Amino acid sequence: MKHKQLESFNLDHTKIVAPYVRHSKTMPVPESNYEINVYDFRLKTPNIVLLTPQTIHTLEHLLATAIRTVFPERCPGCKVIDLSPMGCRTGFYVTILSPVGGLALQQVTDAMKALIPEAHAIEELPGATIETCGGYLEHDFDDAKRELVLLMKQELVALQNPPFLS
Repeated sequence: MKHKQLESFNLDHTKIVAPYVRHSKTMPVPESNYEINVYDFRLKTPNIVLLTPQTIHTLEHLLATAIRTVFPERCPGCKVIDLSPMGCRTGFYVTILSPVGGLALQQVTDAMKALIPEAHAIEELPGATIETCGGYLEHDFDDAKRELVLLMKQELVALQNPPFLS
């Protein structure tokens, strides 16, 4: 069986510089006026610095909590479906349900900029008990907070024309 090449595997990871937000794909929702959009929210430049498993896990909890406050304000009519870590530990995939054509990359990037200080303001890690988290011992709250401070000092860009392999 021949496997289909994933779009992100054609992205030249030697030429991208984080942090950025990139629109990855759009999927129409059948028989509706909605679509599902997936974005890369890249925090670290690939193959240079990776987040530790504990830090990315903690960031996942912080960002997944904060995004549900920020997005309804910044992107009316949109619903966050998921925020999940990239396996390479350089960022997150953000999946959003929105009206067809109703979500511009810059709007998502601006929402992600607002998300960072909102996540940083969280004082106690949500969902980090044995009852609420499958890896509750694998967190690094202090390092996640440091990463958020670093992100607040950097320019988060909307990556309009990503470099693809030829």
